[in-house]
Amino acid sequence: QVSWNQDQVTMDQLTARMDQAAQQAKKPSLQLRADKDVKYDVVAQVMARASKAGLTDLAFVSDSQTP
Repeated sequence: QVSWNQDQVTMDQLTARMDQAAQQAKKPSLQLRADKDVKYDVVAQVMARASKAGLTDLAFVSDSQTP
């Protein structure tokens, strides 16, 4: 499952949203939050699509929970 601002999207929809975001005068910062069970390939695909769209400000966000 891939989301853009809490909306579940397909990879093609994600690409379209990234392309649209890249057209803004000030390109947004992307925050990538991946569940521990996500395959690296999915993360790599998201990063590659962001790069291709010209979105280079990418931050990894973690939801660390203290037991």
